[in-house]
Amino acid sequence: MDSKKEENARAAEQELGVLTDEELEAYYHVDPEELAAMEKKEAKADFVSSFFFLAVSLYTLIKGLRMPVDVFTGDSDAWYAAPGAFPIFIGGVLILLSIRLCWESAKKVGKLENSDFTAFSELIRSHYTARLLLAIGLLVVYIFVLLGRVNFSIATFLYLFVNMILFRKKGFAIWKLAIICAVAVAAITYGFGTLASIPLP
Repeated sequence: MDSKKEENARAAEQELGVLTDEELEAYYHVDPEELAAMEKKEAKADFVSSFFFLAVSLYTLIKGLRMPVDVFTGDSDAWYAAPGAFPIFIGGVLILLSIRLCWESAKKVGKLENSDFTAFSELIRSHYTARLLLAIGLLVVYIFVLLGRVNFSIATFLYLFVNMILFRKKGFAIWKLAIICAVAVAAITYGFGTLASIPLP
C-alpha cells in the first residue's frame, strides 16, 4: 500500500515538473576533481591577496607609529589616547590576519607550477588590471595633486567626470555624465559643507 502511494507521489511530482531525489542528486553533484581545482584556484587568489593586505597593514602600522603621542593629550605616557593608537591596533590585527591568510592558502595551494606563474602574468597584463591601475592612478591624482591646489568642488567634479567618461557604458551621452557629476558635487558640498558644517579640503 505504501509503495503504491510512493509511486503515485512520484508520478504526480513528474507531472508537476518536480525533480526526484535521484535527479536532484545528479543535478547538484560536483566532480571531486573539479571541486578540488576550484578550491585550489581560490586559494591561489587568497595567497596573492594576502601580500597586498600585508603591505597595506604594514603601511598603516608604520603611519600609526609615526604619529606623536602628546599632540592632543599633552602627556607622552597616555599612549591609549594617542591619535596613532587606533591605526596601530588596526594595522597589527590586519598583519596577523594577512599572515594567517597567507599560511592557510599556501597549504592549500601546495607546490606552484609554471602554469601558475603564466596565469598570474596574464592577469597582470589583462584589461581588468589596466582598468584597476587606471582607477587607482586617477584617485592618486585627485588626492595628491588636485585637492589643496584646486577648489574642492572643481577638483571633485573633474575626478568624477573623468572617471565616468573612461568607464561609461558605450553610447551613454557625455552631457548626461556632466549633469550627474554636477548634481553629485553640489549635494556633497551642500550636505557636508553647509548642513553638517564639515570643513572640506
